[in-house]
Amino acid sequence: METLAIKLFNQAKYYEAHEVLEEYWKQLQDNDHKKLIQGVIQCAAALHLLQENRVVGAKKVWLRAQKNFLDNKNNMDNIDLDKLIQDMYKIFDGFEEGGEINVKIALR
Repeated sequence: METLAIKLFNQAKYYEAHEVLEEYWKQLQDNDHKKLIQGVIQCAAALHLLQENRVVGAKKVWLRAQKNFLDNKNNMDNIDLDKLIQDMYKIFDGFEEGGEINVKIALR
């Protein structure tokens, strides 16, 4: 995966990471890998929406990301996909309306 995208994601620049990952995703041939990257893109988009307090949209995007991860049992070499998924669940399971939103997670 693009090193720049990982760096941006880890800096909580989720919109920018989403954009870089999307360009990488467009070049992929392998459908399984493409679905995983799409899930990571959707995580970045959901986190960006949370940063903007757009909670309903963020939850919808996170649900789509979960489907991409569940449909694909492969793993990725340069990110800890299990940790990303666990962190995303913690964010969305622990969120309460009006509560503080912690959207700082890392890909590795």
